[in-house]
Amino acid sequence: MYSYNWDAETGGIILNSSPLNFSKEPRPVYYKELDILGFDQYWNYEKNDAYPYMWAEANNYYYRGKLVAKTKGGSYYTRPELIVLEEPELHNAPLRYIDIPAMVEKNRGIIEKLVQETIKKIYNTYVEYKERIDVFYVAFSGGKDSVVALSLVSRALPHNMFKVLFGDTGMEFPDTYKEMKSIQELCQREGIDFLRAKSKLDVDNSWNLFGPPAVTLRWCCSVHKTSPQVMLLQELTGNQGFTGMAFTGIRGDESVSRSEYDSVNYGEKHRGQYSCHPILEWNSAELYAYIYQEKLILNESYKKGNSRAGCLVCPMSSGKHEFLKAQCYPDQVHFLLDKIKATSGKSSFTSIEMDKFVDDGNWKTRKTGRELNFGQDKHVVETDKGKTIITVQHLNERWKEWAKTIGEFICLSDSDYTIDFREKAYSVHLEQKNGNTIITFPNCGTAKDDIKFVSLFRSVIIKSIYCVNCGVCAANCSTGCIDMSQGLKISDKCVHCHQCHNIHEHCLRYNSIRNKVGGEKKMKAFYFFIY
Repeated sequence: MYSYNWDAETGGIILNSSPLNFSKEPRPVYYKELDILGFDQYWNYEKNDAYPYMWAEANNYYYRGKLVAKTKGGSYYTRPELIVLEEPELHNAPLRYIDIPAMVEKNRGIIEKLVQETIKKIYNTYVEYKERIDVFYVAFSGGKDSVVALSLVSRALPHNMFKVLFGDTGMEFPDTYKEMKSIQELCQREGIDFLRAKSKLDVDNSWNLFGPPAVTLRWCCSVHKTSPQVMLLQELTGNQGFTGMAFTGIRGDESVSRSEYDSVNYGEKHRGQYSCHPILEWNSAELYAYIYQEKLILNESYKKGNSRAGCLVCPMSSGKHEFLKAQCYPDQVHFLLDKIKATSGKSSFTSIEMDKFVDDGNWKTRKTGRELNFGQDKHVVETDKGKTIITVQHLNERWKEWAKTIGEFICLSDSDYTIDFREKAYSVHLEQKNGNTIITFPNCGTAKDDIKFVSLFRSVIIKSIYCVNCGVCAANCSTGCIDMSQGLKISDKCVHCHQCHNIHEHCLRYNSIRNKVGGEKKMKAFYFFIY
């Protein structure tokens, strides 16, 4: 929101009232980051993290307004190249700390103005939406942004009017879990409910089942973060179709896509839920100035050079950040990197080639299960003279439960069933052949509703053979008709809204491991209908 200048006197930043068109996201640099990157070979400084020494903008390091060094490259196994441009202090004199107290005083006026504007925005949003919202909560990640969001919301609203919800992916930095304990204790002292949502699938299991996430296959966000949060709030409110509002720490300067967000959004992350982004227009200079002014808890990962406190291994991460994470949390990071290697279909690679495959980030480009060593399509959808035939390997009984989500399901015999859909009773016939199940639809043609029915039934088959009870479908059900506590049970009260089918490729696991066609058949054609 506000521009900033380097302050040679304090070594800090000075905000000014000029608008900032583009933020380079400055962040403080502590001795631990300097050590990890190898600056201790060039510079003289005390090993104390009470205060930072300098600032960084992306890969550029500034000491009291001077560009003194750059880094280039870096990855999990490769150290970034250091480019030292200038001596921070003459004759290798010890580096001076940033005078944080003095910097805070110089920025206090602008920060207070910004804070009051933001608090007013939060309060006005609460007043405007409170009649339609069942639960307000701060979506807490452990990062600097959510720390500031929590502070501002707690100043704007009564503490019994909102909750703090931490989405524990199981892949957080160890430092984030340490911070969580401090935040939980703070909430307890302040009378704020602290909630923790976590998937019943642990990370070890989910990466084996889904394969490692990739840029276009980010199943991890839904499985490990969004869905557990929604299901916890459903339980908390006693309302499967609850309407919530999350106060987030999302900022527009973090990415191009986030810069296009509105301050209040509906259905952005999950259907039927609101998101409010009170610090959307803040930049990191303002953020750190506020953190230092209010002496807020700062995740220790930032002092080690991490620009974001996210997941240990993420397909959206790259460069120096990967190296820093591997150095800071080697056991946790290499556990996940080993998962990438163990599930990769590159079976002919030597260990050196596999390390390079991981280091170059090629695993992030995976788009299907072809690149895995266990991806396999277990069904084939074919058409013959306008008739649809689905061949399934090892069909299980779960399809009968999922079929109830289409419409009223009636079992006529072990091989014949009917499903009501759009005022038509569709016949479903099963036949066993060569160890496979052949499914046909005797009274289904090529009419628009018939195509929709086939698409939904294909979704039923996919769910039945790939479902591992990850919870995404249950979270999508606003009527609470999907029970995965003990296997799978679809309630007779299902209203057939088909929201549980409105998931990419019908099932996130299938979407992640599909397209490695096995067996003697190949897929000739299939109906795909976005319902």
